[in-house]
Amino acid sequence: MFPGGSWPFSVRQLHRIADKRSDLTVAMDHDELVGFANLYDLVPQQRAFIGNVIVKTSQRGQGTGEYLVEYMLDRIFTHHRLPEAMILVFADNRPAFNLYRKLGFKTVSSTTRQGSDGRAMILLQMKLVRGL
Repeated sequence: MFPGGSWPFSVRQLHRIADKRSDLTVAMDHDELVGFANLYDLVPQQRAFIGNVIVKTSQRGQGTGEYLVEYMLDRIFTHHRLPEAMILVFADNRPAFNLYRKLGFKTVSSTTRQGSDGRAMILLQMKLVRGL
């Protein structure tokens, strides 16, 4: 999610995120918060990253993540009028990786990060160019 973050978000955590990110978006199922996403590293006329795509465990596999990512893509391409959307995903997060591929993202680079448990994890950077 993000260093030090935990789900469900507290008001304090949301304030921390809002200080550095934009377009904070929640997904609701009736009165229940079931998902969250935002944008960061927005570079005018270039690109923005989609971040913190989080879906409540019981809601996964029901289209909430896809809805959130598609909404964030609309924010990037239509509202902010940027040509590129970027997203990071750990290679072992197959459901998220498969969703991003389905939506047209292509892997452009990878790095190795150390997980909280000390093991090496591969982090993929993916890109979607508007109109492709």
